[in-house]
Amino acid sequence: MNTPTLDRASLDDPLYYLHNARTVLQWVLTHHGDLLHPDEARQLEAFLQLPTQAQALLMRMVMRKGELFRTSKLNYSEVTDMPAAAQALAEARFLELRPEITLSELCQLLTKAELVQLCQYQLPDIAVPRAAVKEQIIDILRPLAHPDEDEEPASPRRMTYQGWWPEAYDQLWQLSCMALFDLVRLLFFGNLRQDWSEFVLTELGHQRYERVDFTPSSRAFQTRQQVDIYLYLHQCREQLESREVVLAELLETVPAALDNPWLESRRARLLFSIGRQAEREQQQALALRCYEQSGHREAAIRTLRLLEKSATPMEVYQRAEAALQSATHADEQVYLYRILKRVAKKAGQPLRLPPAPADIPLQYISVPYPTGSTVELASAAYFHHQGQQRGTSTHAFYVENTLFNGLFALLCWPALFAPLPGAFFHPFQSAAADLLRDDFVSRRQMLFDECLHKLDDGSYRQQIQHYWQLKQGITTPFTYWPALEQPLLQLALQHLPAAQLKAIFLRLLQDIKQHRSGFPDLICFDADGHVRLIEVKGPGDRLQDHQRLWLEYFIELGMDVSVCHVSWLDNSNAAPDETALC
Repeated sequence: MNTPTLDRASLDDPLYYLHNARTVLQWVLTHHGDLLHPDEARQLEAFLQLPTQAQALLMRMVMRKGELFRTSKLNYSEVTDMPAAAQALAEARFLELRPEITLSELCQLLTKAELVQLCQYQLPDIAVPRAAVKEQIIDILRPLAHPDEDEEPASPRRMTYQGWWPEAYDQLWQLSCMALFDLVRLLFFGNLRQDWSEFVLTELGHQRYERVDFTPSSRAFQTRQQVDIYLYLHQCREQLESREVVLAELLETVPAALDNPWLESRRARLLFSIGRQAEREQQQALALRCYEQSGHREAAIRTLRLLEKSATPMEVYQRAEAALQSATHADEQVYLYRILKRVAKKAGQPLRLPPAPADIPLQYISVPYPTGSTVELASAAYFHHQGQQRGTSTHAFYVENTLFNGLFALLCWPALFAPLPGAFFHPFQSAAADLLRDDFVSRRQMLFDECLHKLDDGSYRQQIQHYWQLKQGITTPFTYWPALEQPLLQLALQHLPAAQLKAIFLRLLQDIKQHRSGFPDLICFDADGHVRLIEVKGPGDRLQDHQRLWLEYFIELGMDVSVCHVSWLDNSNAAPDETALC
């Protein structure tokens, strides 16, 4: 099923958010209609048939927090007949005009001054201290929550807004469709973390997105049961975050291992989160149970940390050694070396030390203070000017994280935008939804292998050039198009060896989240084809860990790298021309 052409509303239209919301609903009905119950689909179709002002009012309320709304807080210039819009929503079962609420819900809606008025109406014999804060006034009202003072019922008293406070100057409405719109949000975004405003309040035509074919097989959810499992896992997480749950009981409700990899990764994260909370509550045995059931990348480290307190040093040493053999993430390796260092002597084993860091060459330059510019651009101008003084041509570019990430994306474009299940949910994604998940690469291993093989057979230049021309301007987390201009691209493809590019891309794939940043600031191409990578540090700046790791890796590859410490010249000195960098 190909992506249909979707209308992009202009921000000049006061109802642009409604046009975008309709896009969401129509997308879900088209691509996920079989995952909706018949009554859910009918209700969404009914929404699209409502008067425009009724639709606008509902979407305004859906975008806000909560389900209860005082009419005095609903003021939208485009909804000129609020009562009529609300009546249409009530008749279509989207809105309840006289909901019954608890005293607790009422108190959350009122200001301190209004709570005082409520006390004066409900408890006229009790004087509210002038200095009382809101929580104290609520405590005074609390006995009203239950009709029988002698025996507190299981459920608190519920009355209408006017039933609690007949003197109220406005009305109270309640949405009765939030579960349905949360479901739509899940099917569209692929998560419940993003809210409606992230999409419907966006000018969709402002950016270009890769066109991905959406097929039934590429969907994250294949059955309604999988949707319900996701919603259940989300409910468990909400219970955990509320801190109003017994962790052992919550663990028992977590489903067994799932055959859907996307859902299983969410289950693993939930188990890891329960384990972390159990640790904070000093429930080590429960935490171990959670970690042992979780496939989360950090679960093995947390397990070892706990075993240091309960298992033998030899057991911890052996398990840490085994984990180190398979660890590919730099942060994992750091933690494992620290654990081995702590337990080696106790276990009677040799101390396992991490590889000694490479010595990173240093250089020092002085440039005029870069008024209206940056220390990196001033340094690039310095190296360009230095080449001219030697009678050679040096092309210096300020690239930081843009060059190698951009080359990687252009070479591996087919893998990055492959329509795998759980990767793309709607046509306005700049990257796959699972980009930062542990299994992102493994799920696409064959596709990445095919792309990287072009570095072996020499066809990588054509591939990169092809996608540079074809995909120009399309939004991705790897490409900053203004920095990836043709002169830089040509020099990089001409002078950077394919073997070094492949090694860089392989390291990037080991941990996309961590390794996507930390690249050197400058790249210099000398006339003889020599390439230099330079990390620039202005006064008071220092090398970060992720930057050091990249520099050490480049040294392993035999590349010319250095850290350049910059100091300021007297401003009377002429600055190199920063416009002559190519």
